[in-house]
Amino acid sequence: MNVVSNPFRAAMAAIAALSALALLAASGWQAIGDAQPCPWCTLQRLVFWATLVVSAVAFVATGARRRNEPSRGAALRVGIAGSIAAIALTGIAAAGYQSFLLVDTGSCALTFADRVMDATGLPQAWPFMFAATGPCGDANVPVAGIPMSVWSLALFVAVFAAAVAAAAAALRGREPAPGPQRVAQAR
Repeated sequence: MNVVSNPFRAAMAAIAALSALALLAASGWQAIGDAQPCPWCTLQRLVFWATLVVSAVAFVATGARRRNEPSRGAALRVGIAGSIAAIALTGIAAAGYQSFLLVDTGSCALTFADRVMDATGLPQAWPFMFAATGPCGDANVPVAGIPMSVWSLALFVAVFAAAVAAAAAALRGREPAPGPQRVAQAR
């Protein structure tokens, strides 16, 4: 089964690609552009990792279905898409907060993002990816005239939209439950 013929898998591939793009861009900008991430940046990276892992696992798992096998597990696919949508909403909240509320303060030390990231232990386990080494004012540099947090916000909105599209695709592909009319037709 190819990706194009399965809208759910296509949406999972798009979500994984968008998430990977965001993580590669953030890592590249940090390594090449010397942009040090703030606590809200690293929290957004964690959310992108979550959407990447869930969508990649869903993509692989839904590709195992044999040709001409009836579609099963629509509720599971809707649940997966709903989970990704919820995860993306946390990213939208984090990027939106950084973009529109922290933009004037320049400082975001010891905030909710710091507490969450410290609780995960990820800054110590993978410092390049998750250690907050820059203040919010310096970390939110413009790329093509648009602040990095607004790019992140746009990608989270795209991930959310793709997750909603995946849920809709899963619902459309669901076969109706066998009711009295279908049972009678089967006889």
